[in-house]
Amino acid sequence: MIDHYNRLPFSLFYIFAEVISYLKRVSRALKKRWSDCIGQPEEFPIESRIFHAVVIAASLFMMLNGFIAIAMEFGMLTLFTFSFMPVFWLMYYLSRYKWKYNLSVFIFGITANFDNITAFFYCGGSEGVNLMLLLAITFILAVVSPKEHVKYWVILNSVILIALLAIEYYYPHLISPMYTSRGERLIDQGQSWLMLFVFTTIITRYIKANYFTEKKKADLRELELIKMNETKDKLALYRITWNC
Repeated sequence: MIDHYNRLPFSLFYIFAEVISYLKRVSRALKKRWSDCIGQPEEFPIESRIFHAVVIAASLFMMLNGFIAIAMEFGMLTLFTFSFMPVFWLMYYLSRYKWKYNLSVFIFGITANFDNITAFFYCGGSEGVNLMLLLAITFILAVVSPKEHVKYWVILNSVILIALLAIEYYYPHLISPMYTSRGERLIDQGQSWLMLFVFTTIITRYIKANYFTEKKKADLRELELIKMNETKDKLALYRITWNC
């Protein structure tokens, strides 16, 4: 019995070590799978990989949003959510496997804005989450769009924002209320803010990772250049000494 209790700490430590090892293997497998889903850095630029990650995350959140809308009996929100999901899958397929990245981003910008504008009138207007989603759409487009297209998306979405607020102010009867209780509003806004946090984190993470990767490459090039200059100086000094 004493021997059994003496071995107990070792057994617990062994189990703990095995669990940690298993979790590490799972984490490596998930990271590899995630990298395959968004594309390897050797194959796709940083903008494409960010776009793929955002589309995947958005699909998951839209599925969650759809189930929440069903539970809260938000008929129009459920329709908008599930009708938009196939478009996300199409965008991902075109960009990831057909290499039509610019077309996918354009489809995303048009369909996301159209869906958001329509939902604005049926989901409570400015009291809902659609203006927040407009901000998220604009931020994503500013990051993943080709540089020459960014200003057009920003101008377009700014016009959409002003127009929606003006319509709600002058024609409030066009806005259909969606929330029947304070709890419904908080649940809908909470999951929307969570989605915005995730998108911001994903985009910031990849931008920082790309920055540090490029910085490391620049530092290595600078170090190689310093070594080359030192070698040239040594050769020049050797020639001068030899000629003397």
